Amino acid sequence: LQWQLNQWQAEGYTGEVLLYVHGGLREEAFSLAFAQQQLAYCLARHIYPIFVTWHTGTQETLRYLQQDLATNRVAVSTFLKHPLALPHWGWQKMKQHAALLSQTPEGALFQLLNQVHYLQQQLLQPVPLHWVGHSAGSIVLGHAVQYWCETLQNSLEKVSLLGACYRDWE
Repeated sequence: LQWQLNQWQAEGYTGEVLLYVHGGLREEAFSLAFAQQQLAYCLARHIYPIFVTWHTGTQETLRYLQQDLATNRVAVSTFLKHPLALPHWGWQKMKQHAALLSQTPEGALFQLLNQVHYLQQQLLQPVPLHWVGHSAGSIVLGHAVQYWCETLQNSLEKVSLLGACYRDWE
C-alpha cells in the first residue's frame, strides 16, 4: 500500500484509499469475488481499495447460532415461543461482530485502522480516504469512524453509506 501510494504521488497523482465494507448475509466467497471484480477498476483510477470481509453469511450465522445454543447463551425455547426472536438474535449478533472488528485490539479492522493511521504519516503527502459501507457494513463503519476520529484524532474526507441500516450513530 505505502509503495503504491508513494509511486502514484511520484507520478503526480494524489492517490486515494478506499475502505469498503460489504453488507450482511454475504458469504465470504461472494465478498472476495466482488473485491476481485472491482480491483482493476480502482487501481486504474489511482484508488487503492481495501475490502473488508466479515463473517455475516447465512452459513456463518447458523454456526454462531449452534455455538450459542451449545453453550446455553440462548435457549431453544426462546425461538419456539417467539418466532421473531431468531431474526432479532441474528441482528444483535451482527452488531456485536461489527463492534468487535474495530473496537478491540484483536479486531482486524482495529489493526488495519492503526496501520493506515501510521501510513498517513509516512507518505510523501497524506491521501484522501473514502470509506463505503453497504447495508450492514454501515454498522462496521459506525464503529470504525468513531475510533478513527475520536481515538486516533483523524479526519475523513468521505463516508458513503449505501442502503445503510444502522441508526445508532451519534
